[in-house]
Amino acid sequence: MLITVWCTGFSLPAFSNSKMLILLLPFIKHMYSNVCHQIAFKSFTIHGHEFLVCARCTGIYTGGLISLLFLLFINKRIELNLRYFLLGALPLFMDVLFVTLHFYQYSKWISSATGFVFGSITIMYILGIIENSILYKQQVK
Repeated sequence: MLITVWCTGFSLPAFSNSKMLILLLPFIKHMYSNVCHQIAFKSFTIHGHEFLVCARCTGIYTGGLISLLFLLFINKRIELNLRYFLLGALPLFMDVLFVTLHFYQYSKWISSATGFVFGSITIMYILGIIENSILYKQQVK
């Protein structure tokens, strides 16, 4: 539920023009500035309003949210494997490296897609850690 609230929060300015939101926008924007650089040209824009996080962070959080929703319907134990986590991180790191080295220009869509993969794998890895620690505590008792 928290990740749903988080994703709604960074995209809310693009979908709502309520007066309450306008009053809270500086606070909300500051909250997201702790986790994202918020560079305007790297953020998705809808109806002239930009998301409060960049395209890569949008992909990471959206990937995490969709993976969590997907995992609600699958009753299977998550196997921890650092190899999968590193493979999920590789496209993101390669994108950052290639843009930094000017092999190609920054693309919101590529950043979002690589972020989505990373967010999906990361949330599964985190859930695996939580699941394994709960199982370990049950076995110790």
